[in-house]
Formats: sequence, C-alpha cells, structure tokens
Amino acid sequence: MERCPCPCPCKYFLVEKCKYGDRCRYLHAWSWSTDFSLLTPLHGHHKAITAILLPSASDELISSSEDGTLKFWNCHTGECISTRNFDSEIGCIMSDGPWLFVGLRNSIKVYNFENNTQFTLLGPAGLVYALAAHHDMLFAGTQGVLALQGTIDATGQSVLCCSVNDHTVGLYNLPSFERRGRIFAKKEVRALQTGPSALFFTGDGTGDLKVWKWSTDKGCNMQC
Repeated sequence: MERCPCPCPCKYFLVEKCKYGDRCRYLHAWSWSTDFSLLTPLHGHHKAITAILLPSASDELISSSEDGTLKFWNCHTGECISTRNFDSEIGCIMSDGPWLFVGLRNSIKVYNFENNTQFTLLGPAGLVYALAAHHDMLFAGTQGVLALQGTIDATGQSVLCCSVNDHTVGLYNLPSFERRGRIFAKKEVRALQTGPSALFFTGDGTGDLKVWKWSTDKGCNMQC
C-alpha cells in the first residue's frame, strides 16, 4: 500500500483499532517531527491530565488530573513517589516559591512545603481551570482554553507549543511561527510544561502523561 505523502496520523491507530498494521498508508506514530522524540510515558492517572508542574529547585515533577489525584514523580527515574487524593477533580496546579496551589471546584487548596502547612481558599464559583500569581496577589479563573507553553529546544531556539481541540499540539519557532512538528493524542491535550535538559511534557484527556526530548539531530523521529 502506497504511503500517504503528508504527515497524517492514522485515526484508527490513535484509538488502537487499525487493521492494516505496518501496511497502513497513514502514520502509526504519536508524533511527527524532524527533531524531537518521545522519551518515556508516565503511567498512573486514569482521567484527563489537567496540569504539569516542575517546581524550581526541585527534582520532582507534579501532575494533576480529573481523576482527583495529585502525583509526584521522580524526574530521574520516572517513578511515582507519592499520590494525594482529593474529593473532586483537579482543574489546575501552580507553584510559587515554597507554595503549591491546587485548583478544585469552588475552592483552592494551598500547601507550604517549607513549614508543612496547608489551608483552603473559598470564593471561586465552579472548577478552577487557571491560576496566576502577581505582586502578592493570586488570580483564579473558572473558564479557560486549551494550553499554551513556551519552551527552548536543544539549540536554544524559542518554540511555542499550542494545544488545540482537534487533539493535537502544534510546535512553532518564535518569532517566525515556522512549524516544527505536531503531536497527536487520543483526546485533547490540556497540560503542557517545559523542563530542563531539552525536555517537555504533555498530558492528555486519557490520562497519558508523556515526556519528550528535543534533539540536535535533524532526522525524522517517529515514536509509537
């Protein structure tokens, strides 16, 4: 079977139902790119990933999900170190120094890891989808769009990661907006995060949390 000339993913592969296997004319890959590849998936969440966080001066990755769990991962081994369970889905998370903010329905949980204290902020109406801090003020949003995240590739080039509602993430050079590649998911990607050592992270609506790595090799990388 002749291969499709455009980098289109097989929609049946994305839902694990393609009957053609290696003979399929469409891509059997979770990404299309010239210079990044999947490093490893992190399994543990069972519903949509809502946020991915790399606190400064920490070797842990934190992820949140609609399944009501907050997971802490070892960045070196990929092992889930601990899990915190909440009574409702988590809309977002944010860190600011020693503080961790968890957006829930109608409230925000606040943790301070230096003195091991926690408390709850009431006031938001509905699920908190976005949090931001500025000049000792905390802002909470209960409605939002899919994710945007700026990152740097292995050569120092600025790249914009843009998640849209067709279950893909587009990657574009800045400021030219030249396309660098696309990432395909089974459901919408609601969480994007950049990391050290040319890493970046995506979390989608199935609960899949994936680690990607920029490469200086300009050859094509297809990862299943």
